[in-house]
Amino acid sequence: MSSAFQKALPDGLLIFLHQLQHTLLLQFHSMIVKEYKEDTKLLSEIVNSWAAECNAEKFGLNKNFDSFYEELDALQNDETATLLVLYKDDKPVGLMGVVIFVSPIGTNRIANEHFWYVLPNHRGVKSIRLIEEAILWAKDNGCSHVMMNASCLASDLHDKVCDIYEMMGMKKYETVYLMEV
Repeated sequence: MSSAFQKALPDGLLIFLHQLQHTLLLQFHSMIVKEYKEDTKLLSEIVNSWAAECNAEKFGLNKNFDSFYEELDALQNDETATLLVLYKDDKPVGLMGVVIFVSPIGTNRIANEHFWYVLPNHRGVKSIRLIEEAILWAKDNGCSHVMMNASCLASDLHDKVCDIYEMMGMKKYETVYLMEV
């Protein structure tokens, strides 16, 4: 905060804002993200929570999260992909799958967020750590861009996720529609 702004605030509010800033920083830094190379069945709390929240029936899609473990395993064994896991006190609380593809209109390597889910009680500022780690992973793997998705299928948080991406400086890139055939 600028000193002019601080001087304009009442002392009580200034103290509150400093305490809030400190609390958010502690929460933010107590969360870590790592590439995941362990048994994907250990992520079952996250997968089961996502299965309960997923809106598959709205779109006429069947829900089979047992096959999702195969997807998680495949990400671990693909040189152009990664499975990132968010931890709180050594407990997995969120995950993100990222896959690299080459742009169909050029030669740019783009890291695409394939899925992203964080347990409800660990969402917010803390879960941005997954996005930041995906961006670092993309850079480390020769990508020029990272593409994040906001899905109405995944949960009812589509608009909030879009707001997060835009606050991080991302631009709306594509809109996708789905129809049963």
